[in-house]
Amino acid sequence: MDPKKLTVFGASAVAGQGLRPGEKTFAHIVAEHFNLQLKIVALPGASNHWLLRQIKIHCDENPKDFILVNWQTEDRDEWQDSAGKYHQITAHSLNLPAEFKERYQQWVLSLTEQRLDELKQAWHDNIFTLHNQLNNSKIKHLFFNYMYSLRKPKQTIDWHNSFVGPYDNNSSWYWYLVNCCGIQADEWYHFKQDGHEAWAEFLINYIQSNNLL
Repeated sequence: MDPKKLTVFGASAVAGQGLRPGEKTFAHIVAEHFNLQLKIVALPGASNHWLLRQIKIHCDENPKDFILVNWQTEDRDEWQDSAGKYHQITAHSLNLPAEFKERYQQWVLSLTEQRLDELKQAWHDNIFTLHNQLNNSKIKHLFFNYMYSLRKPKQTIDWHNSFVGPYDNNSSWYWYLVNCCGIQADEWYHFKQDGHEAWAEFLINYIQSNNLL
């Protein structure tokens, strides 16, 4: 059965930050092109931890959706406070609970090149595991990076065309627009309407060329 709904997961760019009121995100353009209902699940500053949790929750309840996932960089984390509330952690996090003060300082210092490389490898494995789980459940999906590619493993990995250039920075949303389309982002790395339109066109062509729908 063909999907009737498109669900898109991501952070601030997917939420539409950088657009003016009334302008359409790439997600709206893609959904309209394929005549799909649209749901956006996005949180500014979202980590891959948050995305992974939301995807699993959503797919358990909505296995017939086609899902698009915009993966974030590995230098983001998610912590749970003593009350059970989740917090998205970045190198620029503000207004964190007092209980995180010392932990946050240590975390920032821990983000060495070696640690980031370890996180890159871990997230590659986590995302590939999710891809296989979605395939096994026959959930149609397409992944793409926002800025930086995954770390390429030594062994051959089969993404079944369900990941846009996973090991190529220029296939990420950000660098595709900047380097291939000449479209510039704002100071927060968000795009205006022309960026969303160009990325929507790219995704539509990719989905059609690879028969993902």
